This record gives sequence, structure tokens and C-alpha cells, in this order.
Amino acid sequence: MKIVKSIILLTLLLSADVDIQKNLYDAADDMIEFDNKLNKIIAEHNQYNDEDLEEMHKNDISIEDFEDTPTGYELNQKIEDANNTKIDVDVLDGVLTITTEKKVRVAIKNGYETTMTSSKVSLFIPNDADESTIQSKYSNGFLKITMPKKK
Repeated sequence: MKIVKSIILLTLLLSADVDIQKNLYDAADDMIEFDNKLNKIIAEHNQYNDEDLEEMHKNDISIEDFEDTPTGYELNQKIEDANNTKIDVDVLDGVLTITTEKKVRVAIKNGYETTMTSSKVSLFIPNDADESTIQSKYSNGFLKITMPKKK
């Protein structure tokens, strides 16, 4: 309970620095700045060094990762271990969500041990992207997401 109270207090203190403005992108920039500050505090608390943080965030994606093509947008994301990973891509109200679930079954002395990990990443899509016709394809360790521009 003490940890929860500390996190709430920390969130309140950090949010005092964030100035949410009317422009959506200004607000998004403020949220990213807030997230970076919070991550830095957590990393310092957990005594992570720069190499640890780089390894943890090497596959992070953001709206800047969308490649602007003449007809639309494309996002390529590396996802390890295709044989054991289930991938779900969804777009709702301008937010792209990529969910991965990895299930590994390993033989042990008296049977099998199964471990499961999952992750979910959500990010805004570009304003002029047509989310109703999004396409995704997973091949050779890469997830490719394409969506045309609105007409």
C-alpha cells in the first residue's frame, strides 16, 4: 500500500509540470515528456544503467515510426519468435494497438512447463490516415502495417 501511495504522490508531483494545451499534438508531446520523466525516476529507483534501458526499449514504437508514402502510411515492427507468438492489430478512434502473446512450452523432468508473456503497445495514427482500411501482415519476423491516406 505504501508503494501505491508513493506512485500516486509521484504522479501528482510530475503532473504539475505538464501543461495540457488545446492542440492535440501539444498534449501528446506533454504526455511523452511526462512518460519520459516517470521512466527516468523508475530507472533511477531500480538502479538501471543506460545499457539496461536501451535493451528494454529497443523495440518501442511511436507515431514518428510511420513512414509517409505517396498513397498512405507504413509501419514496420520487428517481432521475435513467429512460431510461438500470436499478434493482434486493432485500430479504434485513431489509436493503433498491437498486442503480442508469446507462449513457450519446455520439457522438464516431470512433464512440461509453459511460460506466457504478453505486451500491448498503443499509439496514435497520423490524422490523415484512413483507419477503416488498415492492413497488417507478419512475415520473416517483421509486422508490416499499411493504411491509405483519407481521400
